[in-house]
Amino acid sequence: MNIRLRNDRGVIHRDLKTAVLILCTLALAAVSQAQALTEEQAIVAKTLLGEARGEGYAGMYAVGCVIAARSIGKKPKDICLKNNGKVWQFSCWNPADPNFKQLHILLKTHPLARKAKLIAVHLHALDRSYVGHADHYAHESVDNYWTRKLKHVGTVGNHKFYRKDK
Repeated sequence: MNIRLRNDRGVIHRDLKTAVLILCTLALAAVSQAQALTEEQAIVAKTLLGEARGEGYAGMYAVGCVIAARSIGKKPKDICLKNNGKVWQFSCWNPADPNFKQLHILLKTHPLARKAKLIAVHLHALDRSYVGHADHYAHESVDNYWTRKLKHVGTVGNHKFYRKDK
């Protein structure tokens, strides 16, 4: 029923506002409860917050797309925490990184924590075309030797995204 029909039946507009507020409150409570993350989702969310620092939701979504691409057939947690013996694949997990010591509190304190959690929960549903199906990225100010072998497929904020052409 629309509002006009309800008003014709004696329901006044302020009653509808109250009902809408109650429904919205219940929906938000359900979303908050649903955001109890698995260990793996928490690691992905922390990686998003640590890697996309200063890039907002767009940057976190882009990094999420890369994690999703790299974790096909693998656990995202293993991709985030991968260390090839020299460097961490995601620098925020490197103990020398300035954000490393903050990773354990980011999900509680960062203003974008809720969005990072949502991306982590829905990681494999992300539209990877957002970053051209990239499987690597780097800050635009860094000249990494390995980026020369890859195809540049897009830029989000201060990060360039690359894809290995197979």
